[in-house]
Amino acid sequence: MSHGGMVIGLGGSGVRVTLRVRQVLASSGEARIPDSIRLLAFDIRKPLPATGRLPQSYSFQVLLPPPDEAAPGQTPRQAARGVLLDDLAQGAASSLTLRGLAAQLDGLRRARVDDADVFLVCSSFGDTGTAWLLDMAYLVRHLTQKRIQTRIHVVALAPEGYERAFFPTQAQRMTSFALLRELEALQRERSWDK
Repeated sequence: MSHGGMVIGLGGSGVRVTLRVRQVLASSGEARIPDSIRLLAFDIRKPLPATGRLPQSYSFQVLLPPPDEAAPGQTPRQAARGVLLDDLAQGAASSLTLRGLAAQLDGLRRARVDDADVFLVCSSFGDTGTAWLLDMAYLVRHLTQKRIQTRIHVVALAPEGYERAFFPTQAQRMTSFALLRELEALQRERSWDK
């Protein structure tokens, strides 16, 4: 049995963490990142330039089209979730999300991985990553069933982790609380059919 892993960044913070994982793996002395480790990230915005010694490559990022104007009364988080659902509604042949996930899962299978840890990474208080986290967890669980035994882990960067950079607002803290409640629901066993 071969073990592997995948890091999936969601939203701006998730993209930055995935880039940092790639940089650490690339600087580990190996000639290249092992095939049993896959990197993928989803966002609706291009990443902001950052400083660093290694060249930045966002080849692992899937950029979904930003939402049109939010409907009256719709939060940015709801608009971001609508972007993901619209993309998924296009089906396996056209959905950027499904094609990206399928390519990385196929890469794990080619590396003969049959047991993998999947890490979903996002901030716990942003709009895009929190909007996509639960759907992505269920989607990964569904796509890997009967193919690769997976354990899904969530790495949620809390507002307190950013207090030196900015002071989290009450709305950001409420989003973080809502995400924790949603994660509680994810841990209950459910079949995909339901």
